[in-house]
Amino acid sequence: MGIFIREERLYVTQPIKAHQETLGVLTLSFNLKHLSMEIAQRRRLIFVLNSLALMLGIFVAFYLSGLLTKPLRRLSQAALQISKGERGIQVPVEHKDEIGILAHTFNQMSKSLMDSKRKLEKYNRTLEQKVEERTRKLKEANRELANNGATITKMLKDLNSINQELSATKSQLENIFKSVVDRAIITIDTEGKITFYSKTSELIFGYETEEVVNKRWIQEFFVQNENFVFILLEHTREAGIYKGEAEMIRRSKQAFPAMVTITPLKGREGAFTGYTLIIEDITQKKETEENIRLLSLAIESATDGAVVIDLDGKILFVNRSHAHMHGYEPYEMIGRFQKDFYPRSYWPLVDRAIQQVLTEGRWSAELEEPRKDGSTFPAQISASLIKDPHKKPVGILGICKDISEKKKMELEILRSNRELSALNTIASTVSQTLNLQEILKRSLNIMLELTRSPAGWIFLIDDERKNEMKLTTHQGLSQRFIEEELKLPQERCLCWEVVRSQKPRLLNITECPRLSRSSIQEEKLTCHLAIPLRSKDQVLGVMNLGWQSKKEFCETELRFFTSVGNGIGIAVDNALLFEDVEKAKKKLQKLNQKLEEASQIKSEFLANTSHELRTPLNSIIGFLGLVLDGYCVNTQEEREFLANAQQSAKQLLSLINDLLDLAKIEAGRMEMELGEVDLKSVFEEVHSLTRVQAQQKKLKLSFLCGNHPNPRVYADLAKLRQVLINLVGNAIKFTTKGKIEVKSWVREEKGNVLIQVKDEGIGIPRHMQDGLFEKFRQVDSSASRRHGGTGLGLTITKNLVEMMGGMIKLESPGEGKGTSVSFTLPIYREAKEVEFLSRDKNLGKIRRGRNNLLALIVEDDPIFSQYIENLLQNEGYATLVAKTADDAVTLAKDFHPQIILLDFSLPQKTGGELKNGKQILATLYKHPDTSHIPIIVITGQDLDLVKKELRSSEVEQPPLVLSKPIDQKVLLAKIDAELSQVEEEMTSCEVD
Repeated sequence: MGIFIREERLYVTQPIKAHQETLGVLTLSFNLKHLSMEIAQRRRLIFVLNSLALMLGIFVAFYLSGLLTKPLRRLSQAALQISKGERGIQVPVEHKDEIGILAHTFNQMSKSLMDSKRKLEKYNRTLEQKVEERTRKLKEANRELANNGATITKMLKDLNSINQELSATKSQLENIFKSVVDRAIITIDTEGKITFYSKTSELIFGYETEEVVNKRWIQEFFVQNENFVFILLEHTREAGIYKGEAEMIRRSKQAFPAMVTITPLKGREGAFTGYTLIIEDITQKKETEENIRLLSLAIESATDGAVVIDLDGKILFVNRSHAHMHGYEPYEMIGRFQKDFYPRSYWPLVDRAIQQVLTEGRWSAELEEPRKDGSTFPAQISASLIKDPHKKPVGILGICKDISEKKKMELEILRSNRELSALNTIASTVSQTLNLQEILKRSLNIMLELTRSPAGWIFLIDDERKNEMKLTTHQGLSQRFIEEELKLPQERCLCWEVVRSQKPRLLNITECPRLSRSSIQEEKLTCHLAIPLRSKDQVLGVMNLGWQSKKEFCETELRFFTSVGNGIGIAVDNALLFEDVEKAKKKLQKLNQKLEEASQIKSEFLANTSHELRTPLNSIIGFLGLVLDGYCVNTQEEREFLANAQQSAKQLLSLINDLLDLAKIEAGRMEMELGEVDLKSVFEEVHSLTRVQAQQKKLKLSFLCGNHPNPRVYADLAKLRQVLINLVGNAIKFTTKGKIEVKSWVREEKGNVLIQVKDEGIGIPRHMQDGLFEKFRQVDSSASRRHGGTGLGLTITKNLVEMMGGMIKLESPGEGKGTSVSFTLPIYREAKEVEFLSRDKNLGKIRRGRNNLLALIVEDDPIFSQYIENLLQNEGYATLVAKTADDAVTLAKDFHPQIILLDFSLPQKTGGELKNGKQILATLYKHPDTSHIPIIVITGQDLDLVKKELRSSEVEQPPLVLSKPIDQKVLLAKIDAELSQVEEEMTSCEVD
């Protein structure tokens, strides 16, 4: 996995692998600018949340203003009633603030209007009475006019007096109209001319009285056209009165809403004389009503709860949010006491909160608020005192904010901080040491403390056996569990599921087939969290944290545990790497030491070889020179000189042959002609060649075939002779007195012949025995040693024996106690290679055995197939080898083997149909000629995965599966068991 930044972009790469092959690379690209923008958006979100909190405060203020504008609403309602014609309306004055003064003024105005109305009615009645009286008098005067001129003069005076009274009454009415300060009063005649225009009208419309009086101006005050105005007046004349809203316009062309009341005027004898218009500017009223509506909507739509209680604790108002967050409807709460919604244990707290608000003006706290269903939720409660304009407390406003999400966020932040702290602690701890046990122990202790787990243990995957885990570190567990765990067989364990998925998993201990049978149940642990320790996409082990009660973890916590496991896994990987480096250092030191020793031995060998080669060569040259120069006295002396030269030449040839044999062996060019060898004949031949040397030293030399009179071995005749001559020659060389025995034992149970060469010579010190089969190694390498030789004999002998399929061993009780060299060779089984007949003659070779049981080996690795072949041939099986899936099916159908050993992973044959071992199984089990053949699958893959794949395939009865490396005894036992089962089935069928 790779991470890098290029051109303001973040790249994350991950190889895509399948069956250990890289198919491609997955690359994720992130724009760093976009990431920055995302962070900025998060910041803006925080700003929006703060703004919402500010708006909430404004909403509360609006609500408070609603409480304060309650008297205004009363005034508005009273004014509306007055506008509908009701008189004498009074508004209760509750306070002495500005609203109270306004209410008092309104009451005075209402009273004044009532008085004015009464006076107008009184004056109208008086005026009518006077007019009727004057009319009556005028009639009487007219009747008397002819009779009495003086009476006419008197009547004129009375009429002047009446006119004066009428003028006074008119002036008084005008003064009354002028005293109405919030409404425009306009009168018009029947022709639409304005006859009266009050001062308030001047303020409302902006026209002066002189501009509009005695003019048909009324239609200029309405936004609607002239027809609308006269239709309205006509309607009023017929209906008697009109009251409604209309849109008016000022001189400045500014439109405004108004409440218009039109009343028809009637003169003497009920004659229609005009109209009276009372116009009220309701712009502020409309704005107030809209503000009240918006404030009410704001409070109702607020996410936080709002509640108003009186000083006795009775709820006067709740918004919908407050009621719903407590599980109620608003009507269920209004009118009840606040205490009714809390358990009795809360009542003292409620009393103290109310008392604090009354004394200090405010109170706040975080509480677990109860709901109707009995549950609770965390809330931030704040309360403040509500006062009237005279600073007198009238109620308490409470704000309830549900902080569940805030609490969750705080817990999440706390958890994140704790996790980051744990990660930092682990990183800091493991970075201080490269000791594996110290890293595991510290990491486990930190995780136990963080998760409050009573016990924990760590498994690491075995480096050699990848399908096994071993207990490495533990804490809080009994010694019995530790001892059992170390001894438990590596059976199927749920921890392997965690290894394969590479993800933490909470496991039930009772469901784990491995742990449920161990003494961990005595620890009273019911579950454990398995955390994979991963490094470089490879799981190195599993950390387990146990609990006595059931646990649950969210995805965030599991991601944290994944990070912890990755951190510990990297530290473990580094520690293992450090251990490997230390082991490699020690190994290199040993190798350097060995190289130095080898260099010294090689130098000594070169010196000795030079001496050993020159000694016989000098003898040859010297004796031949004496013969050629005529120094021989007679023919007998000449023959003696030539015989000595010949002996030295043979010695020289032996040394040269040793050097050439070693060179061939190291170059891999030593050829073997393996076949049947009569061991008794070889003994007789070697005895005749070495007898003279033994007799010269007066040693007793004997060759004996032990438990078999004429053993036959599978070997190379010449190389076997060379081995025996070398070993017997060494025995004669290093033995001064006593005897030398060469003996053989036939071991049928092991399929080999043991040959031993034992002497009573100088022996070998124990500390020098291990290296004698190495090149150039001798017991005594000094130049003055008594015995010659290059030190290559045993090295060549060991290589020749192993090339013939045997093993060699040297034993000596100690210096002066003789030496025994023994080696083994395979017994000759009368086996021969023949080409088998099939559709493809190049598929393989069959080796026929003596018991006529044929085993088909399906394996593409030549070394491993050769190993299985040799193993089975030694047990008497005939063998047949196939290297591809198609070849295996062909051979099985043609030769009908008694058993098939199948490698699960095979290469596909060019142009073939089958790809792998699973397809071979399906094909063989379906074919009637091969369905009965027992099959043993041998695989180097994960054993559990192969078994799982076989169970999910088309194979009805999955075969036996063995894992590489193969235990010889186990493999042979399984083969015998499979063949025995087939034989029993056949016997059963025959009996039936």
